[in-house]
Amino acid sequence: MLNPTGTKAIFLTRDGRAVTNSNIKRTGKSSSVASKAWRFTNIYTMRLLKTLPEESYLHITYEELCRDPKKTLNTICTYIGIEFESEMLEIFGDDQHNIGGNRMRMKSDARIREDLKWRDLMSKRELSDFEKIAGNLNKQLLGSYYQP
Repeated sequence: MLNPTGTKAIFLTRDGRAVTNSNIKRTGKSSSVASKAWRFTNIYTMRLLKTLPEESYLHITYEELCRDPKKTLNTICTYIGIEFESEMLEIFGDDQHNIGGNRMRMKSDARIREDLKWRDLMSKRELSDFEKIAGNLNKQLLGSYYQP
């Protein structure tokens, strides 16, 4: 078994339609190829997580983080055994580490907001391709956060 003592994983997922749309724009891949990539990545990750005891991983969605960041961060803090502090919600504090590629670090408005551009940008055909290839898994991972 792959579980070193004390290992804790956070499985962060996002609506596959948003990820697929981003991959189409960024790479020029077709919607079916981008949908298959999203599906493969999540199935592979879920298989890896099954090698850990259930209490060793936590599933969080991007949607729940955006819609209720305080509650979600509190859940994560409880899971990893640290105290939640309201400063955790402040992106531009004294001590920070900017992850390369995160455009939020360049903006003056650092509120956590859900990006739903995919709803306007994906064509009916692209959405149909995604639903056929990965729709069921997307609904499963999003749970109550799924919106058609």
